[in-house]
Amino acid sequence: MQRTIPIIGIILILILSGIHTTLSFDSYNINQIENNDDIDWWPTFHHDAQNTGYSISTAPNTNNTLWKIDIAVNDSGNANNPIVYEGKLYFTSTTNRIYCINSSNGKMIWSKTIGNITSYYVNSVPTIYNNKLFVCGYDDKIYCLNASNGGTIWSSIPVYSSNFSPKISYGKIYVGSNNHSFYCLNASNGAIIWSSIIDLLPSSPAIFDEKVYVHNKNGKVYCLDAISGEEIWTRLTGGYTKVSTASPVIYNNKVYVVNEESHSAGFIYCLDAYNGTILWKKHLDSQGRDHPTPTIADGKVYLGGSISIGTPGAVLYCFNADNGAFIWEYFECFGQDISSPAIADGKVYFGTKTYFGNGTFLCLNKNYSSFIKWSYPIGINMKDTPAIADGKLYCNNGSKIYCFGDDIIPPKVEIVSPEKDTLYFFGRNIPFISSVVIGVSSVIFGSINIEINAYDTGTGLDSVKLYIDDFEKKNFSAGDSFIWRWDEKTFNNHFIRAVACDKAGNIAEYTMTVWKFF
Repeated sequence: MQRTIPIIGIILILILSGIHTTLSFDSYNINQIENNDDIDWWPTFHHDAQNTGYSISTAPNTNNTLWKIDIAVNDSGNANNPIVYEGKLYFTSTTNRIYCINSSNGKMIWSKTIGNITSYYVNSVPTIYNNKLFVCGYDDKIYCLNASNGGTIWSSIPVYSSNFSPKISYGKIYVGSNNHSFYCLNASNGAIIWSSIIDLLPSSPAIFDEKVYVHNKNGKVYCLDAISGEEIWTRLTGGYTKVSTASPVIYNNKVYVVNEESHSAGFIYCLDAYNGTILWKKHLDSQGRDHPTPTIADGKVYLGGSISIGTPGAVLYCFNADNGAFIWEYFECFGQDISSPAIADGKVYFGTKTYFGNGTFLCLNKNYSSFIKWSYPIGINMKDTPAIADGKLYCNNGSKIYCFGDDIIPPKVEIVSPEKDTLYFFGRNIPFISSVVIGVSSVIFGSINIEINAYDTGTGLDSVKLYIDDFEKKNFSAGDSFIWRWDEKTFNNHFIRAVACDKAGNIAEYTMTVWKFF
C-alpha cells in the first residue's frame, strides 16, 4: 500500500499538468424523429362528412399493440365503431352506453348510459363538433353531451334514430331514423329544422356542397338541399338491399353507393353528385347483403363483401373511382364478412369475420393487394370500421378495443461499469471525483469489464453495440449478457459509447470518457 499511493499520485500529477484532452461528461442521447404536422382526427363515422374513410394521418407499419381494453368487464354489450378527437376515443356499446377513453393509454375518462335507459339495440356512432358529442340513444332521442365530462347539454324530442350515426355540417345535425324519415336539427339546441320522408330505412348521410345524400333500402339515392330539406333529385339504383344499407360516399363530385339487383347480384354505382346521372356501375361477385360502406382515396374505391357460391370467402375489391375498372382484389378463404376499410399513409386497414367465429385484422399495401404488411388475430369477429389518427389505429372486435401504433419510444441504455467518479486500480474500485478533478468519468489502471444495461418495453431490443473511440468492439445480440473485457494496454483518454437499437429501429446511446493506463 505504501508503494501504491505514490504511483497513483505521480500519474495524477502527469494528467493534471502535462496532458491536454477534450473534456466530456456522461450523456444520454435519444435519436427520435419529431412530427410537427397538424393532427387529422377521426371525429365521425367514416372519418368525414363525405364518408370517405380516408385520413392524411400517418398510420402503423406494424401490429405493435400499444394497449387494449376489455369492455366486457363492465358491459355485456358490444362496442360500435370508434371515433377519436383531441386525444380522446369515443364509442358506444349496444347496451346504450357511451365511453370516453384516453387515446394514448386506454385509460377510462368517463362513461355513462345515454338517457339512463339500458338496452341491447344501439348501433349509433357518435359525432364530435365544437367539444360537443352528438349521439343517438335507445329512447330515440338525439343527445348533445359535453365531450370533456359527458354531461348532458340537451336532448331532442324522439326522432327514432338509435341505429343511425349523425353527421354535423353548417351548424346542423343530419340523421336518419327508423320511422322512414330523415331529420335536420339545430346543433345548438336540438330543435328540428326540417324532416323529409324517405321510405325503407335510410342510411347515414353524406354531405357535400350544401347537399345531403341518403341511400335507402330500396336502392334509391336521394339528394336533398342541406339548408331547406327540399328534394333536388332521386335515382333508383337496382332495387334491393337484404339487411343493412351502406352509406353513400362522396368523392370528386361523384356519389358511390352499393346495393343488390337480386338476392345474389351485388353492384356498386357511381353517380354524378349534381344531377344523379349514373356514370358507371360494376357487378360484384360477392353478395350485396355483406357490403359495408365503400372507402375512397387517391382515385380508388375499396369495398368489401362475401362470396358463398363456389369457394366461400370474404373479398376486398379495389376499383378505379373514375370508370369502375377493376384494379385488384384480396380474397380471404372461409371469410364471411369484411369491414369497411380505413385508408391512411399508403395502407388499407380492415377486419374480417369467418365462418368459424374468429377474425383477423389486416393491413395491406393499398397499391398491391397481395402484399400483407401485417396482420393481427383479433380473436372474435371484427366487422366495424377502424379509426386512424395521430399515427395510431383503433378498432374493436365487439368486446375489446385495440390500439395499434408504431413503437417510437427508444430503448433505455446505460454503461454501468466503469462507474462514474471511480478510480479502478488493477481490480480495486476507489471512489474518486474524476469528473470534477480532471473532467473525465473515471480513471482505469489495468483491465476492466465494460458492462452495459439495456432494455426496451416496446417491440424489444434488436442489438446493442459497444464502441471505443468510434471503433466497434462488440456487437451483442439481444439475448446476450452485455459485458466485454477491455484488456488493451494504453496510456490515454478514451471515448466509450454504448448504442442500443430496438426492433422498430429506434436508437438510444450512452457515452462517457475515461482515462486508461496499462
